[in-house]
This record gives sequence, C-alpha cells and structure tokens, in this order.
Amino acid sequence: MLQWRNRKLDFGSIESLQDSLRETPDHPRLIRSRMVDDVIALENVSHDRDVTRARLPAAPAWRFFGRCARSPTTGRSRAASHAELVGTLYRFVMSGAGKIPADWFARQVALADRTDGDLDTLSNRLAQIRTWTFVSHRAQWLDDPEHWQGRTTGDRGHAVGRAA
Repeated sequence: MLQWRNRKLDFGSIESLQDSLRETPDHPRLIRSRMVDDVIALENVSHDRDVTRARLPAAPAWRFFGRCARSPTTGRSRAASHAELVGTLYRFVMSGAGKIPADWFARQVALADRTDGDLDTLSNRLAQIRTWTFVSHRAQWLDDPEHWQGRTTGDRGHAVGRAA
C-alpha cells in the first residue's frame, strides 16, 4: 500500500482546510497518510479561538498558516508544543505589526546558541536552530531576515550551527 495525501487543499476556512486534509484516496492501492506535524498542528491550533476565529479566515491567512505549520519541529517536541509555536508565529505575523518581534526572536535564537549540556540537550538545540533557520528564510516574517539567516546558519562569525 502506498500512502497518499490530498494536495488539492481548500483554504476557504479552517473547517474546509481540515476536511480537505482528511480526504481519503479513491484508488484501492492507496491509503491516507498518517497525520504529519503540520496536520497535527492545525488540528491542535484549530481549538485556539485567538488563532482561528479572531484572525482572518480567508485563503491568504490559511495559506500563511500552512507555511507556519510546515516549520520543522523542535527536536523531540510533542505535537502540542509544535502547535503552540505555530500559533505564536501565526499571531505575530497576522497581527497589526505583521512581523515576528526582533527581541522575541533574538531570545529564541540565544536559547539555542549554547554548547553546554548532554548529547540529548545539544541535539534538541540543533533542532531548534533548524526551526529558526526556516523562519529566518521567510523574509516577510522578520525585519532583518539576512541578519537572522547569518545568526542561525553560523555565518558572519557566529557559532550557531558550527562546532565551537
């Protein structure tokens, strides 16, 4: 059996997006794929009224939400943690300012920019840097994406992402 996931998503509302993600294949040799992080995040965040009802329930907002949901998970985080991160990013970018606050983002990167701890801790920090690198490459989400791209990839003399 091959796994299948609907690619014809309906971004009209959160309910229609969820329904289109739950759609089953019509071919007998295909099965619907397991729920992946972005679908789990959508399911969890759909219960947050601040995200789903108070924000724009229009196609551009849900397409944006889909991009947020595809951000890499931070290490061994649970689906609820990923959903919380997705909701936070969504609220920042869909707010009046339309950007992730630089001070908040700087704190997140600083938390991951450390070399102390055991192997599991370091592995989780590397996963966090993957997330912040993903976010930094969404130029419209940050005021100074080039700076953050350098910080999260180890360019410009920073230790993040390289052996110290």
